[in-house]
Amino acid sequence: MSNKRPGFTLPKLSVPGITWQGLAAVLLVILALRIGYSITKRFDSDEPQHLHVVWAWTTGQLPYKDVFDNHAPLFQWLSSPLLWLIGERSDIVIPMRWAMLPLYFLSLYFVFRAGRTVLAPTAAWWAAVFGCLLPPFFATSIEFRPDDLWAALWFAFLAVLVEGRATLRRAFALGLVMGLTFAVSMKTTLLLLAIGFSIALLLLMKSFDKSQRHDLGRVLQTAAVGLAAILIAPAAIIGYFWAKGALKDLYYCVIAHNIVPGLKRWGHPHYLDPSIWALAAFLVGGAIVIYRQAAPGGIRDRRVLLFLAPLFYMLVLYGFWPDITREDDLPLYPLLPLAGFILLASPAAVGWRLVPQRLAAALPWIAFAGLLAWLVSIERPWKRENRRQMAIMSSVLKMTKPGDYFMDAKSGAVFRPRPFYYVLETVTRARLRGHLMKDNVPECLIDTHTAVADPRQLLQGSASEKFVFDNYLPLAGTMEIRAAGKLIENNSTPAGEPIRFEVAIPTRYTVLEGHERAAGVLDGVPLDQPRDLKPGEHSFVPSSPHSHLALFWAGAVDAGYYPALR
Repeated sequence: MSNKRPGFTLPKLSVPGITWQGLAAVLLVILALRIGYSITKRFDSDEPQHLHVVWAWTTGQLPYKDVFDNHAPLFQWLSSPLLWLIGERSDIVIPMRWAMLPLYFLSLYFVFRAGRTVLAPTAAWWAAVFGCLLPPFFATSIEFRPDDLWAALWFAFLAVLVEGRATLRRAFALGLVMGLTFAVSMKTTLLLLAIGFSIALLLLMKSFDKSQRHDLGRVLQTAAVGLAAILIAPAAIIGYFWAKGALKDLYYCVIAHNIVPGLKRWGHPHYLDPSIWALAAFLVGGAIVIYRQAAPGGIRDRRVLLFLAPLFYMLVLYGFWPDITREDDLPLYPLLPLAGFILLASPAAVGWRLVPQRLAAALPWIAFAGLLAWLVSIERPWKRENRRQMAIMSSVLKMTKPGDYFMDAKSGAVFRPRPFYYVLETVTRARLRGHLMKDNVPECLIDTHTAVADPRQLLQGSASEKFVFDNYLPLAGTMEIRAAGKLIENNSTPAGEPIRFEVAIPTRYTVLEGHERAAGVLDGVPLDQPRDLKPGEHSFVPSSPHSHLALFWAGAVDAGYYPALR
């Protein structure tokens, strides 16, 4: 009997035509880049906004009813256990970004799976890598946002769609995936339209092909099963919020709030632009070219669908959608190289054989290196761009305790409630400008005794902005954040002469000259310690001559922060 241990066996190749070393090298480089960017990349304002909703789940609050959110709830709900485990910290965006890593690699995997049904595995692999490395997708998908899950589910849907025959079981599975996609984002309507138009155009081309026959009754039956399955996940969400008494809140936040007449591109329709018509002509022409490729019928049909799906999405998005953001492109870019490979499949197959073998093997690696250089030239992973943002969040968390309110545009520094229910983003700002909703930020600040505010996203020239500037002083060294207070005397004040001033925010105040507490009498009582002041007129009599006297929130002073007095 031999005592030799069995030798270590390397895993079998996952992609025929690419060695495991090459596969591992690509994945490790991508992983290293994504970790680097997740640590250094500037935080987008959407990230803490989404995290604030996730935090609401962890604290027993009900989104839409207790915390505003204009996104579907699945992603935030799924993220809540991880946020609960990590806890409160000023760099919370970074570890939550790491949770996006699996979604990125799932996107890469599903694009590859879809591609290998219509191309050689090597071509499908490189198409997926190139698509997921395109900077608009790579950089945006690093951020913590529901669109990462939304895009991954879309790619999974396409992979399931093209990997087998159109059976009722497959239609049901496709419906479930599409329903989950709706549970992440209502923008799934665009995806549903895109795939619907793609299938309709494919069926139209097949109807002119006498060699191709399809059972219309079977097609309708399959479509009915898929559409019914789509409703399962949204119905579960609707049922949950109905049971919680928050169905009206859900409807308003996710649907009604986002419908604003004349919003951005809705006021200036783009579906008549020549570029939109050129795209429509290109996708129809390309579909016809692909349909006439010399390939088995099943492969040809799948190629048509995978070519049309991203282009129809682009057509609907850029032709009809009112407010286009970077994240709206996430379902698009990873599929563009695949669509290009499919369109050029026949001529490329002929031309590729004319390329010397060594050059043919090197070309994908050259393209891979070029994409990496492009990406790094746009955003440098070693450049720390979020230090200032983390410092600001750290200041807010140090000055406040759980339950204290913090007024900012979207997030409440993630872990603090916001006094103003609505998020100050594009749609809300459009509603405020159009007087479709009341700008009652001052009343909210007063009612909640909010002592810390970030006024940067308030409507310029609005009463809310003026109120914050009049009743909050910027912090020294953190000018973006303001604490309750005001400059009450900017000239030398003789001892014993009263200074009268108004207080709007009811909270605990002290009187400062520079970084020192000023001695004197506040409202007839010696000021020997910070004091709670109610809204209204107050007076301070300094014990000795003073200049640059400031009434300032005592909580900031206790945390070591002072006003920036000019």
